[in-house]
Amino acid sequence: MWYNIFKFELQYRLKRPDTYVFFLFLFLFSIVGVDFIFQGSDMGLMKKNSPLVIAKTMGAITGLFMILASMIMGVSVLRDFEYEIESLIFSTTIKKKDYLLGRFLGSFTVLLFVFSGILFGMMFGEFMPWHNPNSLLEFNFLMYLRTFLTVVFPTLFFGASLFFVTGALSRNLVVVYTQGVFLFVVFMLTKAITNEFWQAILDPFSLTTTTFVTKSWSVIEKGTQSIPFFGGALMYNKLFWASLGILALFYGYKKFNFNVVKNKQSKRKQVQVSNIQSVTDASAITIPDAKKQYGMLSKWTQLKQFSWFYFKDICKQSSFWGIVICGMIIILINSVNLGTVYGVDSYPATYFIVEELKETSIYFFIIILVFYSGELVWKERGAKLDLIYDATPMSSFIKLMGKYIGLNLVYVVLMLALSGSGILFQTLSGYYNYEFQVYFYGFFLEILPFLALYTFIAFFIQSVVNHKFVGI
Repeated sequence: MWYNIFKFELQYRLKRPDTYVFFLFLFLFSIVGVDFIFQGSDMGLMKKNSPLVIAKTMGAITGLFMILASMIMGVSVLRDFEYEIESLIFSTTIKKKDYLLGRFLGSFTVLLFVFSGILFGMMFGEFMPWHNPNSLLEFNFLMYLRTFLTVVFPTLFFGASLFFVTGALSRNLVVVYTQGVFLFVVFMLTKAITNEFWQAILDPFSLTTTTFVTKSWSVIEKGTQSIPFFGGALMYNKLFWASLGILALFYGYKKFNFNVVKNKQSKRKQVQVSNIQSVTDASAITIPDAKKQYGMLSKWTQLKQFSWFYFKDICKQSSFWGIVICGMIIILINSVNLGTVYGVDSYPATYFIVEELKETSIYFFIIILVFYSGELVWKERGAKLDLIYDATPMSSFIKLMGKYIGLNLVYVVLMLALSGSGILFQTLSGYYNYEFQVYFYGFFLEILPFLALYTFIAFFIQSVVNHKFVGI
């Protein structure tokens, strides 16, 4: 039975245009992948297609676009709930093992196809006319394939297992996205490990691992020799993350409830249900008098209410706070070096603090922008209330503008929190020349207009494309 589900998943994915869009995107990006990853770096005598350069490039690209893995793996089980066919599937003779195994293997096969764009893109990029032949080694297909299997494949397996289990258990796509941020935080946490061996073992993308393996090599060895896999730190690294992926699959299989209705219910909801009183007499219901308002004043009131509603809706989501907490962890790790320039300690001047906070937080602002622009535009359609929502007499512009302002309010609150954390760090360090205008200029005159513009572009793309994942 699992094989039939596997074939169905595979056929469904191969008919989807986003599968080929993702592959084409990775293929085109990987053509210039080496130049992008190593831009501004002095490669010395190493060739652009040396084994070490290829391994680092493949690992970096895999880490950068792990979000694509969440889009492919996280929706395998969620799709049944989205189309409301879970009651039909769960009431058949399909076993839980066959259902989950078929979904996982089908999605993972498609994931390998999509990320093979890295393999073929880098090989194709080697023959681009802008490369100097003297900066390249002789083309070696087996070396590319071996690096893909040893560096990219185990990382994809762990990411696929994590995203698949998260999507199956949470049944919430935004929670799946948050796991991609979690992987990035884990990678940043490994940078704080002082032991080089354990830093190499715990790196999910094997960037520090390859550096550790080749640290004693000569320049000629780094430019020509393949990175050894068996018996070294690279093997232990991949075994560690592959083992975590297997544990995640076993945990997901054990915890997945093959029922439509969940048995557990929070105490708060139980109290709310018990407090509901049934009313049999319609005359006992009092309908309040509503005063109708028209004109600009009513539209302004609607805009304020919509903006505040969507702002609170984002702040109530646990996935949002997961992203914020991950960002705070990264900032906390980097705060150790705040005020240190070229190894020399100095006062934590405001411009030091602001630059460090901007450099660290901009990635998480972009993550929030990308994720929640799609979630807000598709919120009513995801809850299947779009027909009722669109039938109301309110302006579509007011509703969309309320979502846009609500997301920008989230940026403002986070910037105020970052400014407050910077001031607190200065105070604890005994520095009291806060220079509030530098905080205001750095966040609200530099980053906020950038975020507002790209949020507008993201809303526009989501509205025009009319496809959530393609728009993201």
